[in-house]
Amino acid sequence: MCVQSKLQTNTLYSSVNLVDCFFSENYLVVGRFQLLCAACLLIAWKYEELGELRPPIQSFCLDTEEACRKEQIIDMEKQVFKCVGRHLVDPTTNTFLRMFLVVARASTKLQCMSSFLAELSLMSQKFVPYLPSKVAASALFLARWTLDPTRHPWDESLQKFTTYESCELKNIVFYLQALQQQIEGNVCTTIRNKYSEPKFQNVAALSSKDLDDTMF
Repeated sequence: MCVQSKLQTNTLYSSVNLVDCFFSENYLVVGRFQLLCAACLLIAWKYEELGELRPPIQSFCLDTEEACRKEQIIDMEKQVFKCVGRHLVDPTTNTFLRMFLVVARASTKLQCMSSFLAELSLMSQKFVPYLPSKVAASALFLARWTLDPTRHPWDESLQKFTTYESCELKNIVFYLQALQQQIEGNVCTTIRNKYSEPKFQNVAALSSKDLDDTMF
């Protein structure tokens, strides 16, 4: 829906962050996950889009095949906001990635590849325990390696700005590469389709050479 409605990238990240924060403090009755996701996206939409687009709640109902009624979404929205609304101001992986790309003097292709890998991280619970800044740095690390395996992807300027040495990124980079190479299964179809378009340099079609421990 974020793609169809042409929402800002951070709206997607903020909505996922709200879902993760909600689960960290609450449990959810089976069958209400779609309702939670719709409510979190609605909150993120209102916050990130700054009133430029009015959230069409009815379309949320249609996207869930009428599994969620308008009144249910609004009630869940209130519940989520009361519980974890404070996390709306949390910086996301996308927030840090934009800054890191400036330092890296990233080309358009590197920006697209980094964003692709960062969005893949939203599809796995493995990344939840890690700081968004570390996930962003890892996405940039793997993106640079994917596009140019002849050079080490981490340099002194990136280490200084991100505050992360390459060894600190090892686990996340390997998790990301597993998703990039579809080792964990095809759970990222929507993201892959998005980044297979020419405007995103078709970076989803690219893969990276295997990494080894000496890289870190």
